[in-house]
Amino acid sequence: MILPLLIAAALAPIAVPDGHYVLVNGLLGKGEWQSAITVPLDEQTELRAQKDSSSLFLAIVFKGPHHTGLDLHVKCRDDIRMLHVSSSLSESVFRESKWSDTAWGHNQWWAANPVCVVYEDGKQRVIEPEAFEFQLDRSQLGREVALYFHLKRPEKRLSADASPDTTDHWVRLTLK
Repeated sequence: MILPLLIAAALAPIAVPDGHYVLVNGLLGKGEWQSAITVPLDEQTELRAQKDSSSLFLAIVFKGPHHTGLDLHVKCRDDIRMLHVSSSLSESVFRESKWSDTAWGHNQWWAANPVCVVYEDGKQRVIEPEAFEFQLDRSQLGREVALYFHLKRPEKRLSADASPDTTDHWVRLTLK
């Protein structure tokens, strides 16, 4: 059942429904995602998407192992951007067949929940989020958005046959 959905998602854009603001904190608050479309990415991971007049909201939801890092590759108008989330946020741009230097903490058009790291009794502990939630400024995106997911710790790429350097086999969303 999931494989046909992934193939269809790679070939035909999925319309993103109107919704409301989401508190981007990695916790799937009650009712926050009730308007969202849910797209299974594999048996253990799903994408939720909704929009308002100025933002696209995304949640990469863990139904299996939780992850503590994500590189979300987004096709934005004329380029591909890699939005990195771990205990810090960063961004790189793919232009002319190469990736730019990573810009740490300069995410002006997007927000995401970083992974929380706490120190207790001299030991580091990671608080795993329920999901990675994003708020993206629609003015940067265009009418159609393509997405590729590289989850980390544990490692997983969705879709498995896609590449971060080309949008073939990426999940496509339409923002009408």
